[in-house]
Amino acid sequence: AIRTQNTWVPLVGQTCAEWITWWNGLKEMQRQGPVASFVRSKVFEAMIISVIILNGILTAIETDMEMQVLVSSTNSTSASTTLANVYSSMAVPEYVFLSIFCVELMLKLWVHRWFYFINKDAYWNIFDFVLIIAACIEVVASKWRMMSSFRIIRLLRISRLLNVFRAVRFFKELRLMLASLIGCACPTLLWSLILLAFIVHIFGLTFVRFMTRALETDDLDEETRGDIMRLFGSVFEAMMTLWKASTGGDDWGEAFEILRQTGQWNAALFVFFVFFFQGAIFNVMTGIFVEKAMHAASPTMEEQVQQKCKVDFEDSEELFKVCQALDDDGSGDISFEEFMDYMEHSSQFSSWFELHGLNIKNAQ
Repeated sequence: AIRTQNTWVPLVGQTCAEWITWWNGLKEMQRQGPVASFVRSKVFEAMIISVIILNGILTAIETDMEMQVLVSSTNSTSASTTLANVYSSMAVPEYVFLSIFCVELMLKLWVHRWFYFINKDAYWNIFDFVLIIAACIEVVASKWRMMSSFRIIRLLRISRLLNVFRAVRFFKELRLMLASLIGCACPTLLWSLILLAFIVHIFGLTFVRFMTRALETDDLDEETRGDIMRLFGSVFEAMMTLWKASTGGDDWGEAFEILRQTGQWNAALFVFFVFFFQGAIFNVMTGIFVEKAMHAASPTMEEQVQQKCKVDFEDSEELFKVCQALDDDGSGDISFEEFMDYMEHSSQFSSWFELHGLNIKNAQ
């Protein structure tokens, strides 16, 4: 059995390595044809963006109508009947929008084939695919006439709110901000919450210990004891008090006045916590989030290549205009005399060379 296992382990590892190499080597060819040109055109993007925005407006109107129906209805039966009428009145524009989204999906699948799910826009494509499938399921569920179907419809209609995020992919700035948020939120936000909970827990535990000792004495009146139990009656209550005092949920002056009645050291420790939390912890976390956002916003290799090609093209066009200005006689050739004459009498010419890192002597 050991020999069999030792024989299969390298084989499985080699197979996995070959599969990963094959997967990473997959590249979609440049699609040609009228359909591919139309899908990549600005007109197609503008049309889809307009439909997404109109669909978001329709969803907002429908949501407001649902809330008004639920507020004005006296029982669940009348609410369900009225909601069914609302859904019926909104069915036509919803079907139109869904049809456009389905056509968009089919066109992209026709152009990209199965590369639609693995190309550079795979995450956005899968996101669009899931939302459109959920919308189709919603249409099927809306045909039912049972109470359970309305629960399914409400659940699926929540996914329609995410349609607005589909417009983000068409705008570079919005896509960059969303990518920065996702890049910061996944690992950094989790560890930030753990650190905050740890610090607040330590301080909350400390204050509860100190308040326990203060309550053992007879120096406090009943009102102060009630306030202490309300704010620091348990570790959880103390943590919530500290969190609200440091984030603006409650005025930290109230807790400070209560703690000052138990001792100056308790009040001083509370002030230190507020300054430490707002002056140190928040600033450090802000710096970490900014660093992560800057890293997420850094251009990819493809974007750098495109930017370099754009700059080179602009420089070549500018150089062509300069050469045209040098050719006074329009012969198509630049003589040394024309070059020297233009260099001596035109400051723009010498400035252009200096701007591109060329000295006048090097130009000669």
